[in-house]
Amino acid sequence: MKILEVADRTPDLINQLLKVWEKSVRATHLFLSDREIKNIKEYVPQALNGIAHLMIAAGEAGRAVAFMGIEDSTLEMLFISPEERGKGLGKRLIEYGIESYSVERLAVNEQNPQAKGFYEHMGFHIYKMEAVVSLRRFENMIKRFLKYVDGKKECYFCILNLNKLSDPVPAARRDCT
Repeated sequence: MKILEVADRTPDLINQLLKVWEKSVRATHLFLSDREIKNIKEYVPQALNGIAHLMIAAGEAGRAVAFMGIEDSTLEMLFISPEERGKGLGKRLIEYGIESYSVERLAVNEQNPQAKGFYEHMGFHIYKMEAVVSLRRFENMIKRFLKYVDGKKECYFCILNLNKLSDPVPAARRDCT
């Protein structure tokens, strides 16, 4: 499995990554309805084309089986095909991001406890929780998502930080599950 940064984001590559994204979301984001996934999916190509650093993990056939996006030392996205989960690929991608791009923070949806546990296992710690996360130019996609679930369920994000010296979250807000 090769990890490569892609500069040339061709329509074919974006379509491959969109398939990885959708399969990953359907396997891990069980709190989203089919309608919500379809609505969010419309904005994923924009996010893929706009992120500063886009890395893919290419399988034997050279097709993308996972990807991550990084900007300003922040892991903005990490998605892995369900058939590749549990094989150490997420760990390899995170380690690559930390070593090559100084990744030190990320945001994870509180309703995705598997992802939260994975990031904590990788050394990230909750340092604050916010009802809305500003993800720079992807803010519109996230706001649209929050708008979609507004009224049905409260949606918080855990902000995880690799810096172990950060101030702890007050006990009343520490639990993110």
